[in-house]
Amino acid sequence: MCSRRKSLSCPPALNSLQLLQDPLTLTPEQLQKISNNDLEEMERFASYKVGGYMPVTLKQEFGPNKEYKIIRKLGWGTFSTVWLTKDKSKQGKFYALKILISSTMGKTAALREIEVLKRIKATDPSDIGYSRLLLYHTYFTEKSVNGRHVCVVNEAMGKSLLDLINQSNCQGLDQQGVKSIIRQVVEGLKYLQKCRVIHTDIKLENILVSVKDSYLFNMAAYVKQFDRNCISVPKSYISTLEWVYRDESGDQGNCSETDSSLESITFYDDYTLNKPSKQTQQSLLFLDPNIQIKIADFGCAIFEGRPYLSRTHPTANRALELIIESPCSFPLDMWSIGCLAFELSTGDSLFGLNNSENVGAEEWQLQSIWKVNNGISKHVALSGRKSFLFFDSEGNLKHPPKKSSKSQKIQYQLVKTYGWKEEDALIFEDFILSLVEPDPAVRATASAVLSKTWLKEKQQIHSKN
Repeated sequence: MCSRRKSLSCPPALNSLQLLQDPLTLTPEQLQKISNNDLEEMERFASYKVGGYMPVTLKQEFGPNKEYKIIRKLGWGTFSTVWLTKDKSKQGKFYALKILISSTMGKTAALREIEVLKRIKATDPSDIGYSRLLLYHTYFTEKSVNGRHVCVVNEAMGKSLLDLINQSNCQGLDQQGVKSIIRQVVEGLKYLQKCRVIHTDIKLENILVSVKDSYLFNMAAYVKQFDRNCISVPKSYISTLEWVYRDESGDQGNCSETDSSLESITFYDDYTLNKPSKQTQQSLLFLDPNIQIKIADFGCAIFEGRPYLSRTHPTANRALELIIESPCSFPLDMWSIGCLAFELSTGDSLFGLNNSENVGAEEWQLQSIWKVNNGISKHVALSGRKSFLFFDSEGNLKHPPKKSSKSQKIQYQLVKTYGWKEEDALIFEDFILSLVEPDPAVRATASAVLSKTWLKEKQQIHSKN
């Protein structure tokens, strides 16, 4: 399976791929195996310090009235940890609680994100795009030994698209599933434009799948089952701080009776459909055609006209304007849609990864953009503050790709590498090129994308084999 990075701005990257059966039917031996085989990467222990993460333990209660009870950890990032919580005041409704680091940077980022979330929530809830964005509930602050932390309460979601790509063995998803996802993401971005908000960080990790309440009940039921059998929960369920304490003390956690409200829950896998009994290296992952997704993680989002303050951005998906530092606006998010569509369809990055020791990351990315688009117009190449580092006075790359380099034309890649039919590859290439157009002024808009042939096609694209 491919190795991929976590989001550094901490979406709820749910560690839930192990939920393959009804938790109430698991034997102690099966539970122990799940606990022992948890290889999820954890947040840095050294980040539990003044200005850093808040120490959190299972069953801890948060909120003005201590209404949010911690069930388990969902994910983490450089600036926060995310937890599944149960609201004791609302018939046991589940939420995702994002707890920011206590540094000034963390507080500033949190308040900026809350400002964006409030704008999104207030602009036009009747718009279809509103339903494509993670729903913000409320926020509050909590004090710990490491400082004061902003806590943001959002709706609880399921797996990220990164999880689904990994589940496909990095072979990609079926085309109807990809089209459904891309359509919903574009609808969400169209609504963000109405809110005058630029997300700036559209990627696999930040697109989450909506789930039924039964799925969230099952996540909680897993924790209960570990407790009832006096088996230590998987390390990814708890903070690194608590894991180190348990490991050193030999404490397995508190044993308790299973919550009776979880006994009659029916288990569902809300994501996949018609999946082969054995996922092969050549097979795509087939999704429920009714899959619903939402755009998450607005920690890097900005309002139109404000300076771009990105902390990180995946090199492989970086738009030209970010590399050369030319003005950024809504077209920045549309570039990301092109990268997302290709990666969902193939399991690979559109622009590839830098495997050369002689070429820097940004130069490699520019060479890839040049090859995919068969060049970059002079006025665009020279429009950024850093253009002089990469282009000569005529707008040519100072370090152009080697002439012997393998063709990076999208249609060629789809046919030769992924076995697509030529006509299908051509339609998809047209879609992608409209989105990774180097000139933001002529890059496809959200409205234009929704009218593209590839997205409107109903039939599934088949390989030529």
